[in-house]
Amino acid sequence: MGLAPKDARTGGVARPPSAPEDRPLRIAMIGTGRWAAELALEIAHTKGAELVACWDRDTASRDRFAVEFGVRPAEGLEEICRDAGIDAGIACVPNSAHKDVTLALASAGKHVFVPRPIANFVAAGREMARAAASSGVVLFVDHSSSFRPEIDAMHELASSGRIGRLFGAHAMRSADWASESRGSDWHHSPRECPGGPATLLGVPAAATLTRFLGRPVSVRCSIASGLAPSRVPNVATFLIEHESGAHSTLVASGVSAVPNDHLYFYGMKGALMYGPTAAGAPARALLAEAGSQTLEELEPRKLAPGGVAMFVDQVRRGVAPPATVDLALVALATIEAGLRGVAENRRVTVDEVLSG
Repeated sequence: MGLAPKDARTGGVARPPSAPEDRPLRIAMIGTGRWAAELALEIAHTKGAELVACWDRDTASRDRFAVEFGVRPAEGLEEICRDAGIDAGIACVPNSAHKDVTLALASAGKHVFVPRPIANFVAAGREMARAAASSGVVLFVDHSSSFRPEIDAMHELASSGRIGRLFGAHAMRSADWASESRGSDWHHSPRECPGGPATLLGVPAAATLTRFLGRPVSVRCSIASGLAPSRVPNVATFLIEHESGAHSTLVASGVSAVPNDHLYFYGMKGALMYGPTAAGAPARALLAEAGSQTLEELEPRKLAPGGVAMFVDQVRRGVAPPATVDLALVALATIEAGLRGVAENRRVTVDEVLSG
């Protein structure tokens, strides 16, 4: 993939000294929209992390966020980069801006947290990874949803061989973007989110499928548009061939009245299922075995840390996170390959995207 050699701490070269261990990792929020508030709450509940500053081009949004979370409003990204009292930044901005924010923070010696996906296109993601590696800072991409406790329990069982060799899987991720925003936010912008739900919802699902079935090899995709007002596809369906020989399907929809997050893994001796069993119900992990008339609910054995906690551990203690930059790039390449195949009317391999 052409990336610099990695170590467990940074995903790149050896990092410079981080913040002293006797104080929290001091974090700045770049971008203060809806998801920034979610991450701010996560920071507040994460040991060893402290939100200290924020910045947004929209000064009214920045000032509201600063008051709500009791942090300093910065006048610009340059101010955050110059501030020696800030150790890290969260690039909570539209996908197309992830690269510029990451390059600025990394060049200033700040560690970087990026919500998924890493970028809109693999080329930008590779540039981000190289910048972090050359500066010796951590670049963390928040694919922690692929390591939820229930999914960990499913992966442990699948790895044990209890349901036999996995030969297939299906992932469904959907939201009701059409009625929520009426096509007015950046999710509907071809520049900011070119694949629409495929980019924002499909990438994390592709990461989970990769975790269970192995690296994707090739992808075919079909898209549906015009179901609801939007400048990006409404629904994208992917057929993925994995190096293990298994095949998976992935559906990402932005027009679902009832949001979905479902996973199904099919083995020679049984199947695993994940998701809510009714609208608004909590997700459950279930096992169906050949010859059994009942479903067994899998009980998670531990509480998996959130993305912020993984980020802090990687910066502080050099703990390699399960959600790696390589996984983020492969998941993005899977979706990019499918969308490129639609545009060019041909089969596209994942390696072609990763090496292009």
